[in-house]
Amino acid sequence: MIDIHCHLLPNVDDGPKTWGETLALIAVGMEEGIETFVATPHITDNLNAERDRLLRARLYELEERLDAEGLHVEVVLGSEIFYQFGLEKIRDLEAGTFGGNGRYFLLELNLASFPPHLEQTLSRLQAMGLSPILAHAERYAKFSGNMKRLRELVYGGVLVQVNSGSLTGRFGRPIQKMSHKLLAENLVHFVATDAHNITTRPPLLREAMDVVAQLKGTEEVRRLFDTNPARAIRGEWIESDVHPFMEERVSSARRFWRKLIGQNG
Repeated sequence: MIDIHCHLLPNVDDGPKTWGETLALIAVGMEEGIETFVATPHITDNLNAERDRLLRARLYELEERLDAEGLHVEVVLGSEIFYQFGLEKIRDLEAGTFGGNGRYFLLELNLASFPPHLEQTLSRLQAMGLSPILAHAERYAKFSGNMKRLRELVYGGVLVQVNSGSLTGRFGRPIQKMSHKLLAENLVHFVATDAHNITTRPPLLREAMDVVAQLKGTEEVRRLFDTNPARAIRGEWIESDVHPFMEERVSSARRFWRKLIGQNG
């Protein structure tokens, strides 16, 4: 299994504060069967070169500590980036996209309100070759009352990640109901832990796998917990259900932005 959304690096956000907490998180995840983690610290303001160097240094030290502890697990650097101006710059920073692949990145929105010009910004980023993954989409209150808008984002190529704890009911019935609805409508591309600690936000996936297996079958389990995450890390194409009535709208938007920024195709 691959966990594309977890907060592992110590003392950089609201995740672990010490190396001991980091190693405990990883140990719990490994017991669950997680073989690869994408460390995604919060970026709530501009992701700049200084912040990128700090995160790369933390990852390097983590790899050394894992070797010393004999913990054989892969950790890939990424980030959970809050919607902001200047997102196109993340391609130039290793922590901006998964493993610095220049394509896939985890995008966080305000939980209570839609940001301005969301669709236009995402279309522009996609035209530049970036592929946004909407973090914990089931938690956004506005989407629960406006599924049409979320569907159109997905039909336009935006990918969706749902938290494992949401599927299992850890965060309450309303969020669980929303996550199951997204799954039923084929609007989920990844399930990840969004782990922060080993008590209230642990890196657990197995119970969520059972939920997906019961609701959608074993093939969907492979897609959401392994195939799609592996493709995202490698920077490979991930299929998103683009509805026929959206295809021309999406193509037109991409042509517009490519022309605007001087790209061909």
